[in-house]
Amino acid sequence: MLAHVKILSLWEVAHYWHGYDPRVSLTHHLPLKVRDTLLVFSQEFGNSLSIRVEQDQAYKLEIFKAAPKLTARHYRHSFKQAIDKKVFGKRFFSHMFITRSQLARWCVSKNEPLPKFWFPDNDKFPYNAEGDLTDEITANGSYKVQVLYDDRPKSANNGVPQVQTIAALVNENTVQADHDITNSIKDKLGGITKQRVIAAFEGLHFDSDAKWGKALASPPDWLKECRVTKGNKSTSATWNPVLIAAALFDKGVSIKKLDAVFVGLSEWTEEWSDISAIFR
Repeated sequence: MLAHVKILSLWEVAHYWHGYDPRVSLTHHLPLKVRDTLLVFSQEFGNSLSIRVEQDQAYKLEIFKAAPKLTARHYRHSFKQAIDKKVFGKRFFSHMFITRSQLARWCVSKNEPLPKFWFPDNDKFPYNAEGDLTDEITANGSYKVQVLYDDRPKSANNGVPQVQTIAALVNENTVQADHDITNSIKDKLGGITKQRVIAAFEGLHFDSDAKWGKALASPPDWLKECRVTKGNKSTSATWNPVLIAAALFDKGVSIKKLDAVFVGLSEWTEEWSDISAIFR
């Protein structure tokens, strides 16, 4: 029956491949074969990732510029956790999707037998992994695929990496935005001042207001990514607090402490709630 399904999550594939029910397993209670398969997927696909989003939702990626940065940071971190600490989050891998053709092409490239659960007639009718995967990935134009990051070595073929083999589905757990973006939301995306940043993030990462002030005056690379506008003699620089909070999460600040920040930045609560869903 699954032969008629064109797309499954990595969590489902890793389970069905070995005859396990993906609904039963939990993050810290995985069959050994399933863990090994998820580890292979992490090593193979963790250095390149695409977002697959419905065409009528694609505008979100343009309106909320922070989204690609946040999701890229989150996915890299989660893949690294899987590889280094053997932590295979059910929620994370359940939101990572691969199509039937993509898996077939990957198996052929690795000289792996195609799994019977998805290719039951493989012995009688060898699966043809050649051809264009665009139609299956984008479902006849219903979706838009955007490369989130690609850290693979460039090939000799005009410097273009090998074909993208995995697509993460953008949904309520990655990027959300209201269809009717009001002027007030657009204004909020303009950022907050240095003084508000210092007041909001007091004691987080930097242990004093002076250190926060110094960092904002001469920002390190991770903080530069959070800057909305540069300051000049007549205007102050502005900062996106959601980006700052996401960066601090990667540096070990707890989600509970970061949630508390947005009690004082209530106009940013919705944006933080939407984006931080991928961390929880």
